[in-house]
Amino acid sequence: MTESKVSLRYAKSLLDTTDTLQKSDDVLKDFAHILQTIKNSRDLASLVKSPIIQNWKKKQILKEIFENSISKVTFDFLMLITDKHREKLIDSIIQQYENLYNIKNNRIRVKITTAKEIDEILKTKIIQKVQQMLNKVVLPQFAIESNLKGGIQIQVEDWVYDASVAHQLDILRQNLIDGNSIN
Repeated sequence: MTESKVSLRYAKSLLDTTDTLQKSDDVLKDFAHILQTIKNSRDLASLVKSPIIQNWKKKQILKEIFENSISKVTFDFLMLITDKHREKLIDSIIQQYENLYNIKNNRIRVKITTAKEIDEILKTKIIQKVQQMLNKVVLPQFAIESNLKGGIQIQVEDWVYDASVAHQLDILRQNLIDGNSIN
């Protein structure tokens, strides 16, 4: 079975369980903490992915790190996937869990790219407009890319709205090359 299928099964099962217990929000926060902790420690990342280190040792280390910093549900799940030799899938399981959680709670990730930093008022207006268009709660990720020259790019999953000056110049250039008239 492929990694994504296995991860999806674990994530679905966990979300069903946490919904029943009304702990899905807590687990989502715990997962963010776990990912950040693993990301910040090369040794921990190596430990989780290592096929050489015995599971009892992995569990002992994970217990020392996470037992008092995450909810019991999340900790028990972490121990379960370690028992099942699936701890190397933790990143994938967390990603699948978050995707399922977002679908269930009508949330969507949106990447908003501008040429320079914009103020909070404009950020709020952009978020409100995108939320209104999508009829979903927007989880914004703002980025700055000086190549845009100005304007904005909004990426929602595979769809990109490109109102950047660089894009408009590219369109103008292509029209001139193709011999199309410019209105």
